Amino acid sequence: FVDGDDVRVSVDNRVATLSGTVEDRSAMIDAVELAYDAGARKVRNKLSQRDRGERPWADMRDSELKEEIRDELDRSPFVNSDQISVSVRNGVATLSGGVENKGEIPDAVENAYEAGAKRVKSRLWVDPDL
Repeated sequence: FVDGDDVRVSVDNRVATLSGTVEDRSAMIDAVELAYDAGARKVRNKLSQRDRGERPWADMRDSELKEEIRDELDRSPFVNSDQISVSVRNGVATLSGGVENKGEIPDAVENAYEAGAKRVKSRLWVDPDL
C-alpha cells in the first residue's frame, strides 16, 4: 500500500521522479511499479523508507546480488531476460538491454528489487527486433 500523501511525483518527458517517504520496502516497490504502470518511460526512485528493517543488499556482496537478480530475471515468466545485462555497485543494480515489450521493463525492475537491490537504474528499451 502506498500513501499518496507522503509521495511526491514529478514528470518530465515521461520520466517520473518519486520522492518522499513510504512505510517500507514493499511500499517502495509498489510505488515504482505504479509509476511504470501509469506510463512512465523511466522512474527515478528517490523515496526513503520509514521502516529500514529490510536491507538485503547490506548482507550481500555485489557479485552475490548480481547473481540473485540474474536468477530472478531468468525465472520470471514476464521477462525475456536473454538480452538484459545486470551490473551492481554498492547495492545499486543497473539493468541494460532490449526487451520485447513495454510491460517487461517494470517487471524486470521489480525482479531486481525482489532479489534485494537497494535501488534499480533501468537502461532498458523496447527492441522491435526481438
